[in-house]
Parts: sequence; structure tokens; C-alpha cells
Amino acid sequence: MGDLGDGTDLSHYVDVIGLYFAVFVVLYVPYKALRAQRKLAAGTVSVSRRQVILSTFLLQILLVTFAWLVARSNGIDLWPAHAPKLGGLVAGAALLGLCAGTLPLRLKYVREATSGLLRPRSSQDLPLWFVLSLVAGVGEEIVYRGVLTDVLHRWSGDLALAIVVSALAFGAAHIVQGWKLALFIVVVAAGLQCVVILSGCLYVAMAVHVLYDAIAGVYYSRKL
Repeated sequence: MGDLGDGTDLSHYVDVIGLYFAVFVVLYVPYKALRAQRKLAAGTVSVSRRQVILSTFLLQILLVTFAWLVARSNGIDLWPAHAPKLGGLVAGAALLGLCAGTLPLRLKYVREATSGLLRPRSSQDLPLWFVLSLVAGVGEEIVYRGVLTDVLHRWSGDLALAIVVSALAFGAAHIVQGWKLALFIVVVAAGLQCVVILSGCLYVAMAVHVLYDAIAGVYYSRKL
């Protein structure tokens, strides 16, 4: 990972901003998502599609900026120069195929989801959905698989625990989609983390995330 310029090994180093980041992403973001889900389910809040899209973009910008600052201050290399390893490419292709191939199995739960304002309702919504897919695919991989898991691993010394906590936080952040879909997202998050480990970088996981979201958007725009 490098050093701080004074010879300090960063492989187990987490500064204060890194700890704040972990608390923010693991606790605060899921808390806000859960509150939003409860309000939407109770019908006590009314939001427009435009408001949801804008808030999604703003949250992504906030989280990615925060993650970038943590990566810089803790020596986390988000953009390694080497190409992805073959094992990661194979794992990424397998995960994408599994997720895309099981889309029909989740259609019922998508229909039952509390909030569907982000989902494309027709082909006219797809261009914006593709932009959202790109933003979320790149941004969320940086935040969760690139920085959060690394920070949790350094702090706890346990990679498996870091992966589990990061995946649970990722699923909880998507609780507005319903707890059944959130559980699926937890599993996918763990799978994406394995892709990162096997590939040695975030690039393959980013590609899988973006492509899956795009494919799901096309599928649901025709089925919902």
C-alpha cells in the first residue's frame, strides 16, 4: 500500500477520517435508508422521481468524495496500473451471468418493493438509467469494495469479517427495495468482493456492477 512518506507501513494503518468513514457508511447510511423505507411504506412522505434521482446522484458524489479522501490519507490504491488477473475475469463473468440469469426469479419482489421511482418504466427512461448504472457501478465499488472493506480489514485484522460487514452495510443501504432484495444484494456484494480479491483491482467488479444494473433496467422496463 505504500507509506506516509516517513516510512510508516500503511498495511494496518487507519486514520481518524477512515474510522469516521466506516461509521458513516456502516451505520448512518443504512439508518437513513431504513427511515426512508419506513416512511415510504407508511405513506407519510411523498417524493417525486426527480427528487429521488437527484438525491441519488448527490449521495453518490458525497460517498465517493469521502471515500477518495480516505483512500488518499490511508494509502489505498484505487486505480492500480496492472491488468486484472484471469481468475477475477472468470469470476466476474460467472457472477454477471448468475445475476442476470436469475432476474425473472426476483421480478415478484421487485414489484413488491416499496419504492420503484428509480426503475425505468419504459424504453424512454433507459438513457438516464444507464447513466445511473454507470455512476452507481463505479461509485459504489469505490466506496464499499475499494475503501470500506479495506478500512474494516485494517481495523479488525479479519478479512472475512470485513467482507461480511461491508456486504451487510451495502444491502442495508438498499433496504428501500425491500428486505428480500436487500438480502440478495448482500450476497452479490460478497460476490463482488471476491471478484476484487481474485482480479487484484476494482475494474472487473465495476464492469460487472454497471453491466448488471444496465441489463436489469432493460429487463424490468419491459416486464414491469
